[in-house]
Amino acid sequence: MTLFRFGWGWLILLLAVCATYYSTSMARVRRRARDDIQRELVKSRLTSEHESAEWLNHFLQRFWVIYEPVLSATVVSTVDQLLSANCPSFLDSLRLTTFTLGNKAFRIDHVRTFPKTEEDIVVMDWAVSFTPNDVSEMTPKEVGKKVNPKIVLAVRVGKGLATAGMPILLEDLTFSGQMRVRLKLMTNFPHVQFVDLTFLEPPMFDYVLKPIGGEYFGFDIGNVSTPRVPHYHMLISYKVPGLSAFIRNMVHSTLGPMMYDPHVFTLNLEQILSGVPLDTAIGVLQVIVCSARDMKGSKIGGGTPDPYVSLTLNDRAELAKTKHKTNTSVFIKCFIPLCANSLLVTTPPGWKPSSCSSIRFTNPSF
Repeated sequence: MTLFRFGWGWLILLLAVCATYYSTSMARVRRRARDDIQRELVKSRLTSEHESAEWLNHFLQRFWVIYEPVLSATVVSTVDQLLSANCPSFLDSLRLTTFTLGNKAFRIDHVRTFPKTEEDIVVMDWAVSFTPNDVSEMTPKEVGKKVNPKIVLAVRVGKGLATAGMPILLEDLTFSGQMRVRLKLMTNFPHVQFVDLTFLEPPMFDYVLKPIGGEYFGFDIGNVSTPRVPHYHMLISYKVPGLSAFIRNMVHSTLGPMMYDPHVFTLNLEQILSGVPLDTAIGVLQVIVCSARDMKGSKIGGGTPDPYVSLTLNDRAELAKTKHKTNTSVFIKCFIPLCANSLLVTTPPGWKPSSCSSIRFTNPSF
């Protein structure tokens, strides 16, 4: 400092600047180290512990009150048309008159996330329950306004004047199960291409089915029910032994090949939200790309190629993950597109599974 003829004031100013820089740098290092440590601890807990989703349940409850009437009206209008158009010959009419899931939403009891997946894959385990008759978490005001799930199917037996109506009532639905949700992300809207759903174990469900007698004089054929008197009406209840287990086994045998582990039920959100009617498709094609070997680079000046696989269907492209700087790649990529007219499969230069690098299927049969 004396070389530049600076006094004690300049020395104190320089020391203050150095001290400020040091304290700021150390605070930044501590903050980044703390964030990194917390992030790693959270990742380790994600794979071994479950976390609650009360914030999501709060949102679902508020949203369910608004969306459930719209959903129920849509189901009634759609299913009622299908039933009336496909009514068996021995019935005079078959209509869905009432459908409601109640005003209490389903709950996500806990969530477990798997962070060690591919960059475009999200895997979670959801414990889901639907218990609309449980009022332990509801206020007295909410209990007074509670609407229970109810499905009424109106069946008229006979022909002409000799007909008799028979309402089939399904109510008091409860459900609980553990489901694995797998999301395949993409860059285009809606940014989630596939949703894979599978039950890790057969779910538990219960119900009250009254095929004869309606709401007050009907009897539950599958479960035991204690007789009770709502207001001045007497509810008569009976039990058919063994029928409840038979119905459950039938449900499990139907859903098992569809979405019980290891089977997966896949929703193609990109196709569903594209606006193209699903009934215009002539079939479904499954293309599994396993691997590619001994590929030649097409870059200017040579070099190791960056192989990829692209599948284009009706001007909609699906791209497998690019492998960088390798001559041998393992993709293990499954494409499941809907086929309307033609299919074009394009492979990178140098990969020759056959004599051509693109294969076109025109009006395929399935």
